[in-house]
Amino acid sequence: MANHIEIEITSKRNDGSFTWRAKGAKEPRGVVDPNIVGSDAVVGEVFKAEFESWLDGVQIVSAIKSSKKIESLSDIEILGPRQFKAGVTATLVAKKQQTKARKPRTNKDDPERDHSQKREHRTNNVLGNNRDNSRDKARDGSRERSNDKRIANRHKPEPIVVGTFHRDRLMFSLEIQERPIADYLFDGGLPAVREAIANQQKEAKEKNLPPIIETPLLAIAERLMPQIRNALWRDRADAILKLERVTLKDLRSLIVSAHPCDEEERKIVTELKKRLSKKISDVGASWQGQVKSFTESGKLKEALELSAKSPDHSVSLDNQVAELLASKVSAALNKDLNPTEWIELVEAASQAPIRKLIKPASVPEDATGEVERTSKKLAGLVPQLAQIIGLKIPPPPRPTHGGVIVKSFPANNP
Repeated sequence: MANHIEIEITSKRNDGSFTWRAKGAKEPRGVVDPNIVGSDAVVGEVFKAEFESWLDGVQIVSAIKSSKKIESLSDIEILGPRQFKAGVTATLVAKKQQTKARKPRTNKDDPERDHSQKREHRTNNVLGNNRDNSRDKARDGSRERSNDKRIANRHKPEPIVVGTFHRDRLMFSLEIQERPIADYLFDGGLPAVREAIANQQKEAKEKNLPPIIETPLLAIAERLMPQIRNALWRDRADAILKLERVTLKDLRSLIVSAHPCDEEERKIVTELKKRLSKKISDVGASWQGQVKSFTESGKLKEALELSAKSPDHSVSLDNQVAELLASKVSAALNKDLNPTEWIELVEAASQAPIRKLIKPASVPEDATGEVERTSKKLAGLVPQLAQIIGLKIPPPPRPTHGGVIVKSFPANNP
């Protein structure tokens, strides 16, 4: 059974026959006899043809001229994305037609909606609009938490990104045979070099190779170690000096590990010490300001807990702040205070650095006896508690000489 196809003449052969391809195809498909398409057929002419398929190809059985004709084969239209030229371009888009504003629905149009609004109005009047108030409180709380997180991130120390400038410069100045040893020293120090030598000796033994001599390699490593340590220190110092927010721990550890070899390194150590002293002063002032603020606002428990967390071992409370906090806590520890709050305040005071200055006014009545048990337990930390609860204070130990207690014995009479 014959099939139908539109073919296009692509070329004329020397024997008078024509090559053809399917309309829209890229390459010729076969040959057609001139008796079928006519000897006057021209390249580019389109025919409606019937064909039969065989194992050796497609055979055109009959063909008639199509009403459509391709005028030229030289122009090929490329269909693809729009091409833009370099430079600034502007594309004008037609303005969308504005839709008419939707007419609001009234309660007259929907009686059921009117009843629901009345029920909601009655509920809000009875409950005092608690639903909206809870939503507003939750929204305010989330806003405060986000502000606190933003403030905390503002004071958070910056990460230290250590460069490799001094390390690369040292590696470039070393001999070629010293560079592999320097790599191990940079990664893990002398233990890394010894481990690498042991691994290579084990590998040489397995492959029946001569053993590696360890002594000269370790001598080179020990000679390079001070330069390696200095290069690592310089890279870390350069990274810390570029930062604005650095912890006291990082500054102090960098100063302690310094071994200045020239005038430039001595200047770096001096600059680090200045930054450390300024950092201690700023952190201490901020800490004492927070303790004083909590004390004046009546948050005595928070003030005691914060006073026990000094930002640095060299920072302590000023006498004025310590006396203010001690007087406030002493006045608050009275019999009118709730026993639970009294116990919590005494426990916080027992861990504070001003515990010896606190003199509780009185002890609240407690049927459970928890106040008395807590006072006896913490009397050693807060000495004034012992006098209030009537606890006897043991006498101080006798003086010692060289850590040995001297005992007197009666003389032996002859």
